[in-house]
Amino acid sequence: MLQTNKFQLLYWLDSISRLPLALVLLILGCGVLFLVYGKMIFQIAIVLNAAVMAGYIGWSIGLQTGRPYLWAIGFAIVFGILAWPMLHIAVAFFVGMVGMTLLVQLVFIWPKLSELTPILAAIGFIVFAILGWKLLIPAVILFTSLEGATMTTLATLAIVNQFAGSNINIRWLVFGKSAIITLIIFALTAVGIIYQMKSFGDKPPITASSNK
Repeated sequence: MLQTNKFQLLYWLDSISRLPLALVLLILGCGVLFLVYGKMIFQIAIVLNAAVMAGYIGWSIGLQTGRPYLWAIGFAIVFGILAWPMLHIAVAFFVGMVGMTLLVQLVFIWPKLSELTPILAAIGFIVFAILGWKLLIPAVILFTSLEGATMTTLATLAIVNQFAGSNINIRWLVFGKSAIITLIIFALTAVGIIYQMKSFGDKPPITASSNK
């Protein structure tokens, strides 16, 4: 059964808030890089994204075994290495995940669609993955901008949540005002897309072949 709670901002805020501050700062730094320089360093961005995602999965597994750092570092290195030679597949996969996430959001808007969640997720993933494969550079700009905006926003909120304590109820803000947080993410995404297209529109991206 697809766990729709994992597509909610509050779930990811809680997950990031539980990480050590160093990892939260890493997510924030990667988010800014993706948002601003996604197209120019897209192969590096995809590798970093794979490493961060795998590192999070490894950290979650490691918590069950008592060695979260070992699992997080191991997963990050392995999947980061695998993503480098399989760039096109990795881009299609991550753009597919974006499509899956966007369509699953319909369930939160119209709860009556909850029974169709697996179908919506599959359609979103397949359609966007195909678009990511066919339209590589536009897909890279869209993905890195959206991913960067999301990572930057949630990491910033997680840092505030860690240091503000009970002074500011960040969880309530994300839960009760999720539409505002979503609009902020989309606004940052638009800024990232416009900036990347204006700044790097005619410049070739940096890839593994650039140094050959």
